[in-house]
Amino acid sequence: MGIRGPKTRYNDEEISPGIQRFVWEHAQIFRQFMHDVWTSGMTISGTAIGMSGITIIEMICDADGRHPERKKVQKILD
Repeated sequence: MGIRGPKTRYNDEEISPGIQRFVWEHAQIFRQFMHDVWTSGMTISGTAIGMSGITIIEMICDADGRHPERKKVQKILD
């Protein structure tokens, strides 16, 4: 399950020394998610936190949105 963070990096603005605004906002989103998991009684396993992107069924999901893997596009072009 992917949890999408803020849509912008706010030009890497720091809200406290060493803490960027987009990281803090993402932490708040994650905190709410974990609260919802806890209160629902759901269990999760195999987490990866703080990834810049992930590949799901040959689609890359990252800060630029969702797009196909380059190697798959190249196969189609070839």
